Amino acid sequence: DPLPELPSPDPLPELPSPDPLPELPSSDPLPELPSPDPLPELPSPDPLPEPSVPELPEQDNNGQPEEEYDNPFKRGYIVKFGRCPQNLDASIMPIEWIVIHSENNRALLFSRYGLFDSLFDSSENCWKTSDIYRFLNVNFYGAFFTDEERAFIDNDENAGGRVFLLSEDEVYDLLDDDLKTCPPTEFLNLKRTDCNSATCKWWLRETDRNNPGKSAMIVDEYGALSSADASKMDVAVRPAVWIKF
Repeated sequence: DPLPELPSPDPLPELPSPDPLPELPSSDPLPELPSPDPLPELPSPDPLPEPSVPELPEQDNNGQPEEEYDNPFKRGYIVKFGRCPQNLDASIMPIEWIVIHSENNRALLFSRYGLFDSLFDSSENCWKTSDIYRFLNVNFYGAFFTDEERAFIDNDENAGGRVFLLSEDEVYDLLDDDLKTCPPTEFLNLKRTDCNSATCKWWLRETDRNNPGKSAMIVDEYGALSSADASKMDVAVRPAVWIKF
């Protein structure tokens, strides 16, 4: 049998249109923040200095291992101590000394150069009453060292002064052959008359035994012991000092 015809459904009711959404108030604009101050420009750091090792002269540790030898004034070292005229315009410069011996916290310094020329004495040749003794221990000592430096200078019992000349024995015992010849400073060279040599004669503190009344001992231009009239002016002075450390 054919299926019965169903009735048409009722139409759906029309829904009311929704209320429009309320309009939200416009928000205040955000305040404009000030631009930050620029960062200060930092200075570029100074480059680190390259480490340098001072060049030291050859040293003689007297046969002791290096780790057992703590003497700050080793034999052969160059020490700058005091100041005096040395170059062509007679300007004051540090005096260079060579350490030739040390003992009991003292070091014996010997001038590397002939600093000036001088007579030994105008009338005699006795070291402790001589003109050169007085000059070294009054004028030289007083003018060419500071108060602080003078505090380090020790008296030499054998020479009987604080600034002195070497003896024959000290030349033989303490100086190598290259130290027996004496190079002059530029200041001394201006005054020399024996300019045929790059080295000069220099005074010792002892009397010439063969001519005890007039002559004093010297080391000649070639490093050999000799003597000269005590009143001669063309002999250089190479002082020595003991300093305490």
